[in-house]
Amino acid sequence: MNHGKFYHVVSRANGWDNLFEDPAHYNLFLQKAVVKLAPVARIHAYCLMPNHIHLLVKIHEEQDIRLKLMEDFEVQKLLAMTKHQKSLLKLKAIDPFYHVNQQFSNLFNSYAQSFNLMTKRKGNLFQKSYKVFEIDSLGYLLNSVRYIHYNPVHHNFVARYEDWHWSSFLDFKFGRDGFIVQSEILQAFNGLENMMEFHLNRPAGEDWDY
Repeated sequence: MNHGKFYHVVSRANGWDNLFEDPAHYNLFLQKAVVKLAPVARIHAYCLMPNHIHLLVKIHEEQDIRLKLMEDFEVQKLLAMTKHQKSLLKLKAIDPFYHVNQQFSNLFNSYAQSFNLMTKRKGNLFQKSYKVFEIDSLGYLLNSVRYIHYNPVHHNFVARYEDWHWSSFLDFKFGRDGFIVQSEILQAFNGLENMMEFHLNRPAGEDWDY
């Protein structure tokens, strides 16, 4: 993933398993997402479904991630290492490009471990790889937000956007303070009223392939 870019991230459960079986599981994933992704990205929208998740994120600028990594890592210790000691693993610890992907993997792995422990489950919870779609235009950004929020309606869990508790739609609609970074999305829609109208006027033939 490139720095300063928006991405739609999709991850699915392995096989016919579910990722969430209880409200506490949804809450746990969101808590972990905030902690794990904060060093590398901002979360602008999300939807958690029983067997898959959607995240709209914007990756921090490279210099911001690097500064954070340098603060957290024992830089002087690294600089004092001999050439032999500076293994690839150690160097990756302060590599922003490596760190972005690693934090997403850490999120999914950490949640899977906790979920398996709570449900006395074993084995892989998520499919081996998650999908990442770079958002390269304003139109794509607007459609991605609506697409993410429409998931529960599309899959017939609810009849309306606002009836699904585990998405960011209600955060936007009611201006709820939380971990979702709303300002840039609202600006892209040119205000909340336009955003709500855009959601309600979803075209019937919208692609649904991820």
